[in-house]
Amino acid sequence: MSKEELDFLGQGRIYRGLIEGDIDKGSLLSGQIAGMIKEIKPVRIIIEEMVAEAEALIDSLKDFRRKD
Repeated sequence: MSKEELDFLGQGRIYRGLIEGDIDKGSLLSGQIAGMIKEIKPVRIIIEEMVAEAEALIDSLKDFRRKD
């Protein structure tokens, strides 16, 4: 199959998948990060964990002061 034939078969697939949400006939993008996914969590939990990590980091920096 030529590159042109492959391009023709794939036309509109990304739009269908990403914009229209058709995961059966469309294409979805998943990059190298996809291999790092270890579990599926609700977005609320992910955000709560990120906020908790940020707060812990900010708290740890309170003792760090530049000595001039």
